[in-house]
Amino acid sequence: MKNPTQVTPEKKITEYGFKKAKKIFFILIAIISYWQAYEYVSEKPNIIIYIEDSQKVERKFETKISISNGSESIDKKDIVRPISINFNAEIDSLMTTKSVVDPEYEINGKSILMSFDLFNNSEQFKFYIYSKSRPIISDIDYRIKNIESIQFYDFQNKSKFIQRVIIWIILLVLGILLFCDALIVITKDFGLGEIKSFIHNFPLSHKNKKEFTKGYLEIYKKYKLRFKPPLAFMHGILENTLKTFPLKSKKDLDFIRNMLDLKTEFYTFYRFRTAFIVISPIVVVISLIAIILNFFFYDLYNLNQFISVTSINKIIITVLFIITVII
Repeated sequence: MKNPTQVTPEKKITEYGFKKAKKIFFILIAIISYWQAYEYVSEKPNIIIYIEDSQKVERKFETKISISNGSESIDKKDIVRPISINFNAEIDSLMTTKSVVDPEYEINGKSILMSFDLFNNSEQFKFYIYSKSRPIISDIDYRIKNIESIQFYDFQNKSKFIQRVIIWIILLVLGILLFCDALIVITKDFGLGEIKSFIHNFPLSHKNKKEFTKGYLEIYKKYKLRFKPPLAFMHGILENTLKTFPLKSKKDLDFIRNMLDLKTEFYTFYRFRTAFIVISPIVVVISLIAIILNFFFYDLYNLNQFISVTSINKIIITVLFIITVII
């Protein structure tokens, strides 16, 4: 025979641990998210190659190329295989410019091979190449210690704007839709309040469980909220809760009421949906900022010389995620 005062695991979690566990859970997520964001932000870009300009001079194209180092310093001993910039056009000649870096160049058909004795962090050098047609970088080959990737950008053959901002357009649209949904949910608060009032004021006992269930479902039916569980589902939740937990004392009654209150909010996603009344405007604003940054990326010289489009998107989306978790 069960002890009437026995505390079940579910009851113990709900009474003593639910709120604390939820707070600890979100704190852990916030810490993990912050650490991820820190890694993204503190991660320095590797070597970035830019085709800044390409103009036809007499019978040849003069193309200006700049290379900047955002990683740690590179020594000659770190270069296992020199950087090979491969183009779609034959390279006829090359002209260097004065720089603190003293690279060695070698033209090999459609490719330019280069190495250097020392290429320090934040240093940059430039050179010009000459070809019969407008050169476009097809790929880059290399093997250098601690250099994971070399990114390249062509200011005249930019990647399509829509490809750079598609994720932000999706987030912008979602932010607007979820904000509208949050507004609708909040305008239906009176209906939810009636359900809660019924749960806490009905004189529930062993004898009138059926009357309680019937009354709850009648009020729930009047709760005009889109995307809520059907009556049959909530009927099962009520019956299961009333059968699972004892109803011997006022403490038991308060517990059941709190459980039903919690489950009503949980299954209608009330807390989750209404949170977007605050989150969505932030999502919309950050998405607009990201779209603007992506649009003007190639025109912001001080920006594009030190960071890539991919890195910008990673940083912004990580910051957005942290803000969302904190809220």
